[in-house]
Amino acid sequence: MKKIAITPRLVENESYHEIREVIDTRWGCLLIECGIVPFVFVTDFTLKLFDELSFDGVILTGGNDLNSVTPNKLSEKRDLFEKHLLKYCIDKKIPVFGVCRGCQFIASFFGAKLQKISDHVAVRHKLVKEYAGLSEVNSYHHWEIVELPYCFDVLATTSDGCIEAIKHKEYPISAVMWHPERENPFRQEDCKIICESFNIF
Repeated sequence: MKKIAITPRLVENESYHEIREVIDTRWGCLLIECGIVPFVFVTDFTLKLFDELSFDGVILTGGNDLNSVTPNKLSEKRDLFEKHLLKYCIDKKIPVFGVCRGCQFIASFFGAKLQKISDHVAVRHKLVKEYAGLSEVNSYHHWEIVELPYCFDVLATTSDGCIEAIKHKEYPISAVMWHPERENPFRQEDCKIICESFNIF
């Protein structure tokens, strides 16, 4: 089984001062089903530690808007951490898979823009054409990717033109805008997409 580092969202506790790093427990269930051992890689871990642990890949999860669209200290902290992590993975040719915010972050890192979008929260969307056996996906985002650089292939879009899946043409980097971990039961098509991102066959 491959070891994959997975980044959490940051949440500020309201009753007393505490910043928490949290992740949906279904991520663990999904990744184990995919033959992956997940490790939550918190924002204060160093890349030296990442190197020592010899991870086989990284998943950038959802939660927290990017600081560029919703400026706040938590988004800024997470953006900075994931920027260093993504640069490291590019240099080391380590596979990266993004989900929702992770997809937006990856696209923005390479120069794409984000714009506000409506009717994409807690709904399902049909894909323009079937992708990896999927004809529809869930949706939980307020922002869409626009002006995607030519270094990416667009793998899936919705009928209203929203980009739903991308893959870098040179680096082992891919991402989707939907949440595979929120499907119940998990879909084998999503597992296949994740496994292919990390060369698990």
